[in-house]
Amino acid sequence: MKLTTWCAAAFLALTVSVGNSVAASTPATTAIKDIKAPTNVTLEAGSEKALFTNSQDIKQFLLDRGVLSADVYQLRYKKDNVFSYGIVADIRLGEPGLTTLGIDGHMPIFSLDKKKQDTSVLPELAATINEGGQNSVQPYRVIEPLTLQKNGTYTGTLRCDNMESTVVYGEILHVVLYDNLYFGPSARVIALNSADDETLWPLVNGYAKVIK
Repeated sequence: MKLTTWCAAAFLALTVSVGNSVAASTPATTAIKDIKAPTNVTLEAGSEKALFTNSQDIKQFLLDRGVLSADVYQLRYKKDNVFSYGIVADIRLGEPGLTTLGIDGHMPIFSLDKKKQDTSVLPELAATINEGGQNSVQPYRVIEPLTLQKNGTYTGTLRCDNMESTVVYGEILHVVLYDNLYFGPSARVIALNSADDETLWPLVNGYAKVIK
């Protein structure tokens, strides 16, 4: 669904735009592809296009802007005659992404016992999003503010409403900000149609697990 992919791409872009230093990292993270798909749900990696990217592939759009890497999957739910679509995505800034943005960044520093040696940018990133600081990139409303969890991630929920012709399409974005061991500040986004969110989110919230 192009509107859902557009909204997911918009959030990924605003995440890139506010990341202003490399973060301290968590010891290990779980890749999207390693998470078992729930019943009636499939994930497919591929060329997801978006209105926000002028119909360009989302991953390529991000890479062209200096992001080190991104994984974008289409989520498909099918039960009997009911179909629904969404997007699950990871974006990792890394040093190349930070440098392209004019940021003097460095890789996370660890001691031999893997203790963090630098501070995390996640609090500032979460605060900027919560305050609506990136509404110029993609208008959104904060449904649940991004808040610190015991595992060091920040989780929250946003809503984007976009009009095409005379129809308003709503998407719910479930967001997890986290520090990747190798690439620093990262974001996982699960974007669902607002009409399907109440049904689908309890089924697919396992994709929000980023810490092993």
